[in-house]
Amino acid sequence: MAGRGARQLFVKKEVCIPHIKSPIAYATALHEIGHILGRHQQSKDSMVRERWAWQWAKRNALIWTPVMDQHAVTSLGFAAKAAVSSALEA
Repeated sequence: MAGRGARQLFVKKEVCIPHIKSPIAYATALHEIGHILGRHQQSKDSMVRERWAWQWAKRNALIWTPVMDQHAVTSLGFAAKAAVSSALEA
């Protein structure tokens, strides 16, 4: 518990999500929420953040289908390629 005189920093985090009309849209929406509520989202490693956001999504979904699982795997593949490209440019 914060002591007297301690200041707390509140950061407004917001996700804009279109109407969810498919299992993939549902998985993606949960993934984005996972970036706010999931573990390790302060990591400097983008792949750590991505993996944990997908794990949060899967754990918190009302239902998780094979199509959603494949979408997560594909998305992580794209994220890995982006991370490698970013590392090579640095």
